[in-house]
Amino acid sequence: MLAFTIKRIVFIFITMIFISMIIFTIFQFMPGDPALTFMQAREGDMTPEEWQAEYEAVVIMMGLDGPIVYQYYRWMVNMLQGNWGNSFIHRRAVLEVIRVPIMWTVVLSIASMIIGFLLTIPLGIYSAVKRGKTFDHSVMVFSTLGFSMPTFLIAILFIVVFAVYWQVLPITGMISPIPPEGDWAQFLDRLRHMALPLMVLAFANLAGMTRYVRAAMCDALSEDYIRTARSKGLKDKVVIFSHAFRNALVPIVILIIGTIMGVFGGSVVIERTFGWAGMGSVMVDALFAGDYAISKAMMVFYSVIFLLSILLVDLSYGLIDPRIRVSK
Repeated sequence: MLAFTIKRIVFIFITMIFISMIIFTIFQFMPGDPALTFMQAREGDMTPEEWQAEYEAVVIMMGLDGPIVYQYYRWMVNMLQGNWGNSFIHRRAVLEVIRVPIMWTVVLSIASMIIGFLLTIPLGIYSAVKRGKTFDHSVMVFSTLGFSMPTFLIAILFIVVFAVYWQVLPITGMISPIPPEGDWAQFLDRLRHMALPLMVLAFANLAGMTRYVRAAMCDALSEDYIRTARSKGLKDKVVIFSHAFRNALVPIVILIIGTIMGVFGGSVVIERTFGWAGMGSVMVDALFAGDYAISKAMMVFYSVIFLLSILLVDLSYGLIDPRIRVSK
């Protein structure tokens, strides 16, 4: 298992190097001059000579001087040391800018995944057990409907129902304009503002995940060893959970861990729709403003999350099925 893990970590490390090269190269050829954008606000406050001298200083500060290979090397070294550059919009270090938004995105994404899995796995298992029955058909119709709807349309539907028609949940923001007094009251108020984006994210992933779990369980329940277990007189609960579900875990692990990246990606749309101050909103604002330091940091963060998801999938495979780690 140790050799298997080391191989996967080396693979992830090499892949991350190539991804960082691609990200850095893309932003090198993006239109505009980040140093010039940084200096535009101060253009009328100094003489041309002073402006030119400070512009050259800003170029050095942003690491835009020297050959592109040297710029990439310096950028990577600084990233590994925790120096992700400076945002000219916020006039602060990038890590200081994204620290809180990342926390709110992680909270929203993890909460939606937990809710989704708590609903998806039982629904998928029970639907597979009741295959061809009324419950199974109802779940399939519901999941097909949800699977065919884009995320922004689901968000609009939930806004109309819960915020406009029933008026029980706020549409946008993370806390009321006039926050209630007391920590507990503020916590409940934040939960109310979190409810709509959380429900939309969970619902958007619920349909596809339910169908995936159902398909994996249907395949497992149709195997010969399941019929053998039932012929031996084992109870249905033992057959379903100890035999079928255990052998269906390999494809389900892909679903559970692979959903992490999908939820983080989908949160960008949801955060913009509901005014949730997460890293998706920060990244979109930075892209429109040409603040490439934040944009590159966000893309690296998403890449790391994706690669860690792949690593967790590979390691989970090895733990669930020892034949996989031996063959690899």
